[in-house]
Amino acid sequence: MQPFTIEEIAQMVHGVWKNPRPGMAPISAVCTDSRSIIPGSLFLPWVGERFDGHRFIDAALEAGAAGCLCAQTPENLRPDKFYIEVADTRLALRDLAAAYRDRFEIPFIQITGSVGKTTTKDMVAAALGAKLQVLKTPANFNNDIGTPLTLLGLEAEHQAAVIETGMNHFGEIAYLGSMVRPDIAVISNIGDAHIEFLGSREGILKAKCEIFEHLKPHGLAILNGDDALLNTVSLPIRMVRCGQSEHCGVRITEIDDHGVDGITC
Repeated sequence: MQPFTIEEIAQMVHGVWKNPRPGMAPISAVCTDSRSIIPGSLFLPWVGERFDGHRFIDAALEAGAAGCLCAQTPENLRPDKFYIEVADTRLALRDLAAAYRDRFEIPFIQITGSVGKTTTKDMVAAALGAKLQVLKTPANFNNDIGTPLTLLGLEAEHQAAVIETGMNHFGEIAYLGSMVRPDIAVISNIGDAHIEFLGSREGILKAKCEIFEHLKPHGLAILNGDDALLNTVSLPIRMVRCGQSEHCGVRITEIDDHGVDGITC
């Protein structure tokens, strides 16, 4: 991560620096786990249904974090650390990642789908990596923690970013897309995953199509042309359907399965 001053961080997350003092070193890393603190980093306590990371602020600072974002500011502030108070640490991480993403004028590709999104992400990154320095989502860190932390991993040498985004409820893909703001949006397919939260496959389609809400006006939508539900999607932007079907703009033919040696077409 390229460095931020404490003042810049406070502005980006709409927070209040509770104990300002001059001369503090810029921050070039963000940590959400007090057990794996990078010295000089910003600690962001995560709050879940059964845990509250604010309990570990002191431990994170003791482990070497330079300061923290917090929705619950500790009573006793260490003079050698900084504390930025925010309304919600989850939203603060989103705002920080979105502001940081704006520093980079490179193509961003956002990928989602019920099945195959991690494989698709890896294949797209590998193809682009033949010519470009590519940032990609590590493993399947595709949620509201993993996506902003991935974006905060952007460096000056990166020439493209391939970001995988997952979901299990309405609004999640749109939330992640508000950080990514892709130039290209990809949906691999519509399956049954998380149907218990979304009601039907049509509900899953609606949730996945949130990926287009933050697609740039000049952007490109890439859809699986062999997926019946995705073939019902119509958008006021450029669309490319890929698959084996005759109507696909990019058609895959002569597929040969070589087992452990891979597939050619």
